[in-house]
Amino acid sequence: MNSRRISVLAGMAALLSLATLFSVVSFAQSERATADYKLQSVAFSGDELAKHEFSMSPERRTVPAATAGETGRVGVGVKFSSLGAGAEIAASITSHSNVRGGFNIFRYSKNFTKDSIPYSGQVTFQSIEALYDWFPFGGGFHLSPGVLAYNDNQVKANASIAGGRTFTLGGTTYMSDPANPVSGNGQTNFYTVAPMFVVGYGNLVPRSGKHFSVPVEAGFVFQGPPNVSLNLTGNVCNPTGGACRSVSDPVVQSQVQAEQKKINSDISWLQVYPVVSVGLAFKF
Repeated sequence: MNSRRISVLAGMAALLSLATLFSVVSFAQSERATADYKLQSVAFSGDELAKHEFSMSPERRTVPAATAGETGRVGVGVKFSSLGAGAEIAASITSHSNVRGGFNIFRYSKNFTKDSIPYSGQVTFQSIEALYDWFPFGGGFHLSPGVLAYNDNQVKANASIAGGRTFTLGGTTYMSDPANPVSGNGQTNFYTVAPMFVVGYGNLVPRSGKHFSVPVEAGFVFQGPPNVSLNLTGNVCNPTGGACRSVSDPVVQSQVQAEQKKINSDISWLQVYPVVSVGLAFKF
């Protein structure tokens, strides 16, 4: 557990360092552009200034407005993603970067069977995210390191095995005791704080005169290896119905532990969870 926390903290520190570096570089570029513009304005007066500004390229003439005029602008949006439906808000901090925060939520119920054990499952995704959007070319393309500051993504399931029905735990076959059938629940947990990284196109705070935008993104969340816990009660018997005993028996519990490891292995792909999203945003 300590090693997991250390790895998460190290990942967050690396992301924050990268975000700070991007911010400093972008801010320095914007400040330099503004300083160049001011020096050119001082060097020319009257008609000469007007002629000079007219001869400048459109990109050069709009640098001060994009740098000073857009800083502090705010945009809001809604989106649908593999993390669920959500909303977000962003604010520009330099001409090439934003800070962004939002939340996601998704719930889905489904019945399924695993190793002949019937489950009534519910997928619940709830998360709060914080990202740093860097626009290296000044357009819509962006790189966004970030973090799920609160990751409550989990899968829960209730199990109820009818008496006389056979099932397996960790590769061992048992029968659910007709006099005291096996039942219980299971849950899959991940890191509460999870680093993430996405690449996309679109800007909640466009530097042009547009107010609406359609951001799209793709990336991943590293939410750690799944940690499945099975809590069962009741009695198990041999496949023929004899030698019944409680699931709290040490031998049976060893099979429960083996079943947990097997499920963890089957869903190990969830530790690097893919993120794909599309949204609609409005800039104030």
